[in-house]
Amino acid sequence: FIGVLIDSVLRQQFRDFELVIVNDGSTDGSESKIMEYRDPRIRYLRIENSERGRARNVGANVARGRYFNFFDSDDVMLENHLSAAHQFIKESDSPEWFHVGFEICDEQGSVLVRETGVKECPEGKLIVTNYLGCDSVFVERTFFLNNRFSEDPRMASAEDWHLWLRLIARKPLWAIPEITLRMTHHSNRSLLTISADRTVERDTLMLQSLLEDELFTEKFSEELPIFEADRYTFFALAMAVEKRRAIAIRYLAHAL
Repeated sequence: FIGVLIDSVLRQQFRDFELVIVNDGSTDGSESKIMEYRDPRIRYLRIENSERGRARNVGANVARGRYFNFFDSDDVMLENHLSAAHQFIKESDSPEWFHVGFEICDEQGSVLVRETGVKECPEGKLIVTNYLGCDSVFVERTFFLNNRFSEDPRMASAEDWHLWLRLIARKPLWAIPEITLRMTHHSNRSLLTISADRTVERDTLMLQSLLEDELFTEKFSEELPIFEADRYTFFALAMAVEKRRAIAIRYLAHAL
């Protein structure tokens, strides 16, 4: 997928960008594909496999731009992605963070989901579900560097939601309703291959970390019981899918 993504970045209508590619210890030939590109705006780093939280933080550490936008290798920017973001930043007095609209497609290109938003996003929506694609979020440099993704590999695939909830406890989230990127829903996505036990470990760590964040618990004091119950209900569902019914029932009881 990586070549398709790089091509989509280089086709942007807005040209004043930097593309930092962090190879998180891949073994699939991605590096040879990346080396085919000679654009001076591309910077390439290779690290030992550490999971996506650390890879994104490493990229941010060397990036020189004013805003960060984190893409996975299997998603693509539409040509208006950066121009729409740049225009919004100018018109909205440089918000700390915001998201753009996006669509999720199957491997044949058919649209499965479209997600847009009103200009000022309702805070309560994000604690119910992570409706943001990681690629759809722009974060101002200082705001990100003061918060960052968790680098605990056990929290992989929830590290973005964990960060969004910490950020929204600190600053409002804004949105551009314009669709500017496309995500591909395929069978190898990590969200589809994670086991029930890993789901429990991942979300338990996220929950514990958030409950230790005073700004988060103060902001969402009324929603916290539902948020916790939702996690246990999700654990029950994950266990039920694996036909571990007794454990699923215990998680449902805990949720109640």
